[in-house]
Amino acid sequence: MRTKIPIEMQGRVFSARNTLQYFSIPVGYILGGLLTDKLLEPFMKKPSAPQQFFSYIVGNGTGAGSGLIYIKDLLYRSKSHFIKFISTRLIIVALI
Repeated sequence: MRTKIPIEMQGRVFSARNTLQYFSIPVGYILGGLLTDKLLEPFMKKPSAPQQFFSYIVGNGTGAGSGLIYIKDLLYRSKSHFIKFISTRLIIVALI
């Protein structure tokens, strides 16, 4: 990226990029909290086959929905693209 942007413009371009990058952090915290409170916690409280599967991993008490966020994050951050593909599909299928 540094080779494609003229030297005299790099300060402005990188500051704009950093502004957008750091602005997205609190947005992610808010969305993660809403996702946990409104979707994942209720999902882990109602009995179903996917809920039973995930309860073996993260438990089934208070905070189990937050545990799903961590499991998804661990699987998504792994180096294997196959695991990223499967983990995203597992979470989506489990929530449907």
